[in-house]
Amino acid sequence: MGRGSTLMTTYGVGSTTLKFGISTDCGVTWSTSTVDTSTNVDGMTLGSLDSTNIWIIYQKVTGLYAATSTNGGTSWTITSVDLTVGASAPGTPSIFVANNSEPLVAYGSNQLGGGYGSTLAFAQSADGGSTWSVTHIEEYTGFPSPRWAVMETLDAIN
Repeated sequence: MGRGSTLMTTYGVGSTTLKFGISTDCGVTWSTSTVDTSTNVDGMTLGSLDSTNIWIIYQKVTGLYAATSTNGGTSWTITSVDLTVGASAPGTPSIFVANNSEPLVAYGSNQLGGGYGSTLAFAQSADGGSTWSVTHIEEYTGFPSPRWAVMETLDAIN
């Protein structure tokens, strides 16, 4: 099994800056861009089917957000996924990209008011991340509550 030559990463610088990096030569050289410079960027994940259409899902104090790039990470469009997640970080979200216009996200949310990660939630976009619909998978009361989720599909059409 060979390794791919294109590598991508997303990372936080301090608590206020979300960055993206891409290498097309197996990590020998990297190009970086700034995605978001607002406060308290936390819990992020990256998804893509190619090196052009890229999604970063991340948590801020004000909710769960998606940064979308359609030009390989040169520029980003930020949209809200779920503004009712709450100030408590729900843990790291998980993304699965079904095709170049349908990212799927699983994450912990305190949307129902039960505190830190009281709901396991699922968000999906049918328009490349411009708008999102949210479904609650399971509600929890007290602890333990969902902090991490993993997303996979068995029948994605690319």
